[in-house]
Amino acid sequence: MGDKKFGIATSLVFLAVMLVIVFIVSGSKEFLNAYPQGGKRVSESTGNFILYETCILIYMLGWEFFWRGFMLFGLKPKFGYYSVFIQMIPFFILHKGKPELELFASIFAGIILGLQALRSGSFIYCWILHWIVMIAIDSLSILRSVKQPLDVGALQKLFF
Repeated sequence: MGDKKFGIATSLVFLAVMLVIVFIVSGSKEFLNAYPQGGKRVSESTGNFILYETCILIYMLGWEFFWRGFMLFGLKPKFGYYSVFIQMIPFFILHKGKPELELFASIFAGIILGLQALRSGSFIYCWILHWIVMIAIDSLSILRSVKQPLDVGALQKLFF
């Protein structure tokens, strides 16, 4: 678990920021067309949703173990903190096909998660954080597909 105090504190801060961002972008047509990634069946029943998000939990474990665990910590002895940037590049590339805003945000997320993992000494916080953000975007996308899509432009003007 590494430095639990740092891992939990930074996860809560990053999660608060990400939930605001996810709330804003989840109303855009681009995100409504992309999420939930499991398709329409995920939104048909609570059981489908729970099964899908459980599968995402396992998937994210592999994803974060590979990028923030194996690759980041494997490269650290040779490259030090530059390993954060090295692991971020394929992380960014693998977001190709996602909404454009998410694609470019993955650069910052890859750096932030990499720094968090190195400083805390564990990829576990990145795993849980990434999974919760996925649940949030899937949940909000399902809720917004039932209701009228949010006018993201008007909401963005309030914050930016």
